[in-house]
Amino acid sequence: MAAAEVAPLFGLSGVRRALAIGVAAVALTSFFLIVGFPYDRLAPRATAAIESATGARVAIGRLGLGVAWFAPQLRAADVDVTWPGGVHVSFEGVRVHPAWSLSWLRGKPALVVALRSPLGELDGTVVGGAAPSFDGELRNVSLALLPLQDLAAGTQLDGRVDAQLDVQMAEAGPQGTVHFDAKQGSLTLPVIPIGVPFDSLRGDVTLGGEMLATLSAFELAGPLVGLTASGTIGHSPALPLAPLALSARIEAREPTVRSMLQSQGVALDASGAAAVEISGTLGSPKIVPVRGSGRAG
Repeated sequence: MAAAEVAPLFGLSGVRRALAIGVAAVALTSFFLIVGFPYDRLAPRATAAIESATGARVAIGRLGLGVAWFAPQLRAADVDVTWPGGVHVSFEGVRVHPAWSLSWLRGKPALVVALRSPLGELDGTVVGGAAPSFDGELRNVSLALLPLQDLAAGTQLDGRVDAQLDVQMAEAGPQGTVHFDAKQGSLTLPVIPIGVPFDSLRGDVTLGGEMLATLSAFELAGPLVGLTASGTIGHSPALPLAPLALSARIEAREPTVRSMLQSQGVALDASGAAAVEISGTLGSPKIVPVRGSGRAG
């Protein structure tokens, strides 16, 4: 009587069956390693490494490892960072995993980074090397985080902004593009020394090249003031000394604002609007009415 043949497991036999068993064993071992490894013991070492690299004080509540896009993902929760200047930021969650990028072949590590904080969210790809870069987006980020007061005295922004960035930190300075769109905030300028509320504030900026920055579009719309502008910011050894060459149109929509602008030497026409040229520097801008654009202030 012929011996009964037993069907190979899952239709596999020989080398294919051995390979499948090996892959399954590796996968299960990796799974249990990820689940059971005491990653919290690594938190002090990770904290020390970050502090040494950035100079900031860091506290990590929880540290773990998962899988994202078939790659290991480092996950941290309840992360507190205090910069040397005293700025404190808390992150509810931080996730980092290797990016599928050809930059690895050029010796430049690429990481997908996700940050979650009450001050906003960040998602994008960071590429290291001599000229690190970031390509991603910001969501609902607090404008108060921008160090505008250090760059342009008398300028402040409040509110929340969404932005798309594709920026590289080259030796000559930052290069790339930035698009931003903020809503329901306020802007304070040297020529208007009060917080001007806005419903929307959007713009497009190109960084690098012959200029430090080229502002191709800037538009503020609010109940008190409307403002559009475009132009360039030149290179300078110090940012507050960067030369300005901007053209703008200001529309005052409220009598008090009109009086304030006129007291600053801005000439308005009968409708409360004025075309101006903004020169000087970031730290000391000069606003000059365009000849024939309005009456004397």
